[in-house]
Amino acid sequence: MMYPPRQAARKDPWKTTIHGSPLQPSRFMNHSRQQKLLQMKREEEMNHHSVKVQNMTAKRTEGKPDPRLEAVEASSPGENTVSPTPPPEQATDPDWADVDEYNSFKAKLEEQALSQERVRRQNWLRGELEAQLKEQRHQKEVQKREEIECARELRKELDLWKAQEQEKQKNALEKMLHQKEVLDAQMQERQKLEEVSGSGLLLHAFSHYPPKDTKARHGLLH
Repeated sequence: MMYPPRQAARKDPWKTTIHGSPLQPSRFMNHSRQQKLLQMKREEEMNHHSVKVQNMTAKRTEGKPDPRLEAVEASSPGENTVSPTPPPEQATDPDWADVDEYNSFKAKLEEQALSQERVRRQNWLRGELEAQLKEQRHQKEVQKREEIECARELRKELDLWKAQEQEKQKNALEKMLHQKEVLDAQMQERQKLEEVSGSGLLLHAFSHYPPKDTKARHGLLH
């Protein structure tokens, strides 16, 4: 049987993994997988303990008869004597091929767990990013709708202000036209009055003087 070299001291395969860290359930695993890994670890520890106990028992009883059998042989007659039990088989070294197979199997399990955790993490991150993008799109749509509503309200207010200004300008123009008409009527009345009063004054002024031909006639007569 080939043994490993002395400088390549092997660690206990029941306590360490291929990465040198103890097998512990990750906080990212689900409950069922954590329980499964813990159950595997307990079974490995119990199996390792039973193998150790068997090896220690075999080494302790190797080549030594059982004292209980010696007492039976001393107290029983010759033909009823019990034949001594054969010595147990000599303890052999562990099969390193099995150990390597176990380590490779455990490494595969860990690699599968890591890949599953990586995929689960990627899916979670993808879901978070999609949720964030969806929320951002929703916020943009809400903001766009609010801006459109605000623009509509501003447009309504602007149209109302324009209508009010047009109404004010129309009223002011009508008022100015009415005032102009009133002023024009007053001016016409004043002009008529001035014309009438002016003609009356002239007639009154010239009424004291006789006509020119009359003067000439009077002169000729005198």
